[in-house]
Amino acid sequence: MGGGIAYVAADKGIQVRMKDLNTDALGKGLKHASDLWMKLVKRKSIDKYQFQQKMDLVSVSTDYAGFQKSGCCC
Repeated sequence: MGGGIAYVAADKGIQVRMKDLNTDALGKGLKHASDLWMKLVKRKSIDKYQFQQKMDLVSVSTDYAGFQKSGCCC
């Protein structure tokens, strides 16, 4: 679910920080978002440069470091 949420936000140009308990779960989230954008690359809806721009908007962490700078308070 986190990868899908990250995809939706980053696709609109919003920086996203995913937090999970371990790196394996974070890797799965990143892969899910990446797979969704790669479908668009294959359909030629976006190019590889746009793919990388969107991926660069997603960061990951196993702790809450970096969240204090977030504009969202949820």
